[in-house]
Amino acid sequence: MSSPDEWPSLPSLPDDELTIGQTFAGYEILGLLGSGGMGRVYLAQHPRLPRRDALKLLPSTWSADTEYRARFNREADLASTLWHPNVVGVHDRGEADGQLWISMDYVDGLDASRLIAERHPAGMPADDVARIVTAVASALDGAHKRGLLHRDVKPANIMLTHLDDDGEQRILLTDFGIARDVNEADDVSASTTAIGTVAYCAPEQLSGDEVGPRADQYALAATAYQLLTGEPLFPSSDPAEVIHDHLNSKPPTLAAKRPELAALDPVLTVALSKRPESRFARCSDFARALTEKIADLGPRSAVAPPNYGPPPPGDTFANLYTEPLTVDPRAARPKARKFPVGPVVAAGVAAVAVGVLAVWALWPSSDGSDASAEATTSTTTTSSVNSAAQQRLRGAIPPGYSSGACTAADVPQAAVARFGCTQNTDPGGPPVSTFTSFGDADALQAAFGAVVGDMQVVNCPGNIQSPGAWRRNATPQLVSGTLVCGFRSGVPTLSWTDNAKLMLASVDGAANGPNLDQLYVWWSSHS
Repeated sequence: MSSPDEWPSLPSLPDDELTIGQTFAGYEILGLLGSGGMGRVYLAQHPRLPRRDALKLLPSTWSADTEYRARFNREADLASTLWHPNVVGVHDRGEADGQLWISMDYVDGLDASRLIAERHPAGMPADDVARIVTAVASALDGAHKRGLLHRDVKPANIMLTHLDDDGEQRILLTDFGIARDVNEADDVSASTTAIGTVAYCAPEQLSGDEVGPRADQYALAATAYQLLTGEPLFPSSDPAEVIHDHLNSKPPTLAAKRPELAALDPVLTVALSKRPESRFARCSDFARALTEKIADLGPRSAVAPPNYGPPPPGDTFANLYTEPLTVDPRAARPKARKFPVGPVVAAGVAAVAVGVLAVWALWPSSDGSDASAEATTSTTTTSSVNSAAQQRLRGAIPPGYSSGACTAADVPQAAVARFGCTQNTDPGGPPVSTFTSFGDADALQAAFGAVVGDMQVVNCPGNIQSPGAWRRNATPQLVSGTLVCGFRSGVPTLSWTDNAKLMLASVDGAANGPNLDQLYVWWSSHS
């Protein structure tokens, strides 16, 4: 089944593709980024400034068409009036060799459509979706205040940049290609069936009724549904059927795909109302309501329905979000340290930019010592008890352990305190747990590498590869630690680090339960 973004809505591109090194309108072409709804997008060197832009070209056959020409010129004029931290900026426009062009910010990153397809086919972590929806909602409200509608909000038009050195990431809305003034009629686009990608269009947009800012909100809600489930709101391959569903059918619930996200359904129901007046007043109101519900889900709402797969091929690991690891944490390393790795650039993106999210988080390897719950060969008993460290570690142990369930244990080399615990009495709680604290981050990461080396690593539930970073909803901008799922001597095992507490935790299931799915659900509310 083809995805809605692949449905043809415009003729194939007739012009020859520009070649690397060719000059167009003064710009030196550095490469093709992709082909979108209104032309090709190239990475180009600015003719005067030391800057690379995204250069979008309208095919010559369309440039000669009065309606397409007006639409393209309007895109540049309207988009150039917008400045917002979550909107791709427009710099210039013109005509050369019979083709209209527009230059925009080059965004080195990945669009949300590819992010779903390549990394989260069963749906993204809910807290990541909250960040994306909040950023896009802010961009849309900013445009609406200036009297502009986007009318083509969809995952492919949402860009996520590479992480910078501080771990920060920008989220940008791009392709205001069919943006229009709120008061402008649709005469310019009368030749098209419907402005916007059908899979995300509001009912009033499809029926020809008056379109306002809440149409963008509907599209953002349809986008949020796809980010959370991995599927479009109405996933038919027949555009006519999708249009009918937007106009007449009740939207599917998140609960049907991801039961743990059922609490979000009332929010999406409002934003996806057939009548615009029944939706939220602003896009940011929708984003705020969604974010609050996600925050109520617990420390981690990152899991899709339990469906963990086989061990990933080879020794390649990726984290729970979007920053892949290219170094096996089990490999020998002379000194534990972290350092950035340059991003890997992939195939073209149909909107403005192309690439994959930056490789940034590398875990140092162990020196061969085993920090697992069952390891004894590398464990040494300290000559004196660090009471303060024991007290801090005891306070960091998750809830659900009865009095006396956790007792001090021999402290491994480079650690400062350790507790071994018996049955956790909360649902899905592990029968055996070990919690160890360290004096510095290097020792913690080395011990984590040893744990990974002692496990048969598998993808975490939701088919999310491990080891990987995890974040708390309260501080989504910060990586809280690392997590690995797998088996040790046939026993399901889940281990994680807490960077702020310098703690390594390892919990084991049992043959009769809890299994890895149950351990993961327990961890998501106890980390």
